[in-house]
Amino acid sequence: MSSKKQTDVSGGDRQPEETPTF
Repeated sequence: MSSKKQTDVSGGDRQPEETPTF
């Protein structure tokens, strides 16, 4: 889990295409 991915999860609607990991 990179910090970049964590930022996406925090944003929520940052990049829905890279959220399938969660």
